[in-house]
Amino acid sequence: MSLSALVLALVTIIVTALVAAGAFLPVHYRPTLAAPAQAALTTRGVMTALTTAAAALTTTR
Repeated sequence: MSLSALVLALVTIIVTALVAAGAFLPVHYRPTLAAPAQAALTTRGVMTALTTAAAALTTTR
């Protein structure tokens, strides 16, 4: 897998995780979560996505 494909896959996964966590919604549309809970949700989503991507990349080589 080329470096550009790897970077594109990681960026896609991170953006997908952020969208799923509601990071790009205006504040008044977001679920009513406390700020630390929302930050943890976003961080957890990104870390899960990165772990999944790393596992997928290492198993396909």
